[in-house]
Amino acid sequence: MRKKLVMAGALFCGLGLLGLAVLFVSGTAYPDTLFNLLTPVSLLLLIIAIPFFAVAWIMTIHREIQEKHHGIAALWAISGLLLMIYELCRIL
Repeated sequence: MRKKLVMAGALFCGLGLLGLAVLFVSGTAYPDTLFNLLTPVSLLLLIIAIPFFAVAWIMTIHREIQEKHHGIAALWAISGLLLMIYELCRIL
C-alpha cells in the first residue's frame, strides 16, 4: 500500500512538474491562454501529491513501530517534525 501511495504521489508530482516545464520552455506569460490553463492545473497536481507522501511517511513510521524498530521510528518522526518546524519558521 505504501509503495502505491508513493507511486501515486510521484505521478502527480511528475505531471505537475511536466506542466510547469512546458510553461518554462514555451516562454508563455500571463495573458496567454496556455499559461492561464496550465498553471493552475500544474500547481493543483503538485498540491494533490503532498497528502500521498505524508500518508506514506506515516505508514513508514507505523511499520517501523510494528517491527520493534523504535529508534528508527523516532528518527523518522523527529526528522519530519524538525523539517516542518523549519519550514513554518521560514514562512512566518
